[in-house]
Amino acid sequence: MKALAPHEADPNWFLLAKLLFGIALVIGAPFLVKPTISKYNEARQSANWPQTEAEITQSEVKTGQNRAKPAWTPVVSYRYSVDGKPYTSSKIAFRSFETPIPSHAEEVVEKYPVGSKHPVFYSPEDHSKAVLEKGTNWLVILALFFPLLFLAWGGYITYDNFIFLRARLSQPKKKKKKKRAQTSTTSSPNSALKRRRRRIRKNQDGG
Repeated sequence: MKALAPHEADPNWFLLAKLLFGIALVIGAPFLVKPTISKYNEARQSANWPQTEAEITQSEVKTGQNRAKPAWTPVVSYRYSVDGKPYTSSKIAFRSFETPIPSHAEEVVEKYPVGSKHPVFYSPEDHSKAVLEKGTNWLVILALFFPLLFLAWGGYITYDNFIFLRARLSQPKKKKKKKRAQTSTTSSPNSALKRRRRRIRKNQDGG
């Protein structure tokens, strides 16, 4: 957040770049509303999805990075069948299980070991959509506020950098003092020498 705030040492082009980034957040925020609400509705509807049995085919913890910090994600894949047709999925629930604490990811993997069988809930409209843990959770509900958060954050960045940049550009530019050519000092020895030569010539001509 501090990196996106205007600073006195920032050049104008960098302030403009941060201003444009803020504008992009403001413009992009409304586009997050539809997928966020859609995901919430699907999670809520999954509470009434039909159930079948699934077999876990993969269960492991993968290590990655999130904002240059280590992160651990449980990866669980399973297979199931509906009306005799086989399906596969790797969706545990309607939320992300990525965590900066490895033990939390390991707990999920231990809950779903390879070869174990668990209830799975699938969409009656699209049988390929399934989850091991149905319903909403606090993370899904919290995601509903993400578009509003992006809008507020982008608006703050845009306003802050715009006011700072406008104030800087409105300041009167300092006029550079032109260096006066010191012709008198540079030419005075030559002119004195010429006058002296003219006097000598006059004396010689007069003599």
